Amino acid sequence: MRAAVPGSAKASWPKPAERCGVCTALDAERREAHDEGDLRTVAQVNTEIRNHPHMRRRTR
Repeated sequence: MRAAVPGSAKASWPKPAERCGVCTALDAERREAHDEGDLRTVAQVNTEIRNHPHMRRRTR
């Protein structure tokens, strides 16, 4: 098992959208990868969270 990276790296992580099952699952995967020191997976998941589409409500 690899050593975990410093927690300060988490400050730059994109925030998962609230009530989005996909973002919730990606966030869990990212935290697990971070705990294992797997920076490649952390970076890939961060990209997926940033690019994940969310429907926005239109105001009338």
